[in-house]
Amino acid sequence: MRRALRIVFALSLVLLWVGSLRPVADLMCEMLESRYPPKPAAEMPSADAILVLGGGLDGAMPPRVIPQLQGGGSRAWYAVKLWKADKAPLIVGVGGGRESIPESVAIAEFLTDMGVRPDAILQERASRTTVENALLVKRVLIEHGIKRSLLVTSSMHMPRAHRIFQAAGIDVIPASADAETVHDRAYGIRDWLPNAEALYKTQRVVKELVGFYAYPIQFWIAGEAAS
Repeated sequence: MRRALRIVFALSLVLLWVGSLRPVADLMCEMLESRYPPKPAAEMPSADAILVLGGGLDGAMPPRVIPQLQGGGSRAWYAVKLWKADKAPLIVGVGGGRESIPESVAIAEFLTDMGVRPDAILQERASRTTVENALLVKRVLIEHGIKRSLLVTSSMHMPRAHRIFQAAGIDVIPASADAETVHDRAYGIRDWLPNAEALYKTQRVVKELVGFYAYPIQFWIAGEAAS
């Protein structure tokens, strides 16, 4: 028994060390992001609406005076690009988040500041997870007769989000907003040493992979919570 525990402990340390190497984290991230790479707005097809998933903007809670951009803040920015390229007449901010100000409200404020007309913006303010994003925004889409949408989220998140929205019966076209792993990056000696930032990226990739395959359980849990 002790030998088995030592083996498990040693393997855990090895996995932790490998996952904290920047080249490994970048490779794992790129494996996800390469499925739906970002494209210029002009190259995207037209749709009835643009769905922007939360996760990139926090609300203007005191002492903030404007929404706070996070790592996925380019989602809302890319949505503006798509709207100004006449790819869809409406933008739907999706997400309630866990703060008192819904993420969709922060998205809407950012959109209007970037020149999007207020009457071209819709919101879904209650969802907190990607599965809830799909289930709750579907009601908004049906209410406004929206049949096909451009789905805007980060490249790493897109495989899971696209699969979940399809499973919810929503017709979406992937429109990735960003990619964290850039091409032709040169690595130095330090990049082969354990790094907390790299480990965090690996953790996020693992989360996306688990969510990609476990979404039926998430749908069941969401259904139970709603019942």
